[in-house]
Amino acid sequence: MRLLITGGAGFIGSNLVRLALAEGVDVTVLDDLSTGYREYLDGLDVRFSEASVLDAAAVADALVNVDSVIHLARSGAFRAASRTRSGRTPRTRPAPSYCSRRCAGPG
Repeated sequence: MRLLITGGAGFIGSNLVRLALAEGVDVTVLDDLSTGYREYLDGLDVRFSEASVLDAAAVADALVNVDSVIHLARSGAFRAASRTRSGRTPRTRPAPSYCSRRCAGPG
């Protein structure tokens, strides 16, 4: 089975990628990296396309031989509506580097 995950370089998408790969699914990720991180997919055996879901040609290419789609991508209009008062769009940091500096556990 081949699965396309749009927005697959985000936190939720990258975790779905890992789950699908663990089940033996071939995964294609389409993400423009506007809020996601390519590093979330490092070391994973995925086909990656850095493009927007608004790019019809990129979507058509990503859909070749795909059986199912999980759509997690969001458009620029949504990002504009979710901006903070400072005018910046909030971004999450990659978990490993963020937690290694800020998430001290017991001990």
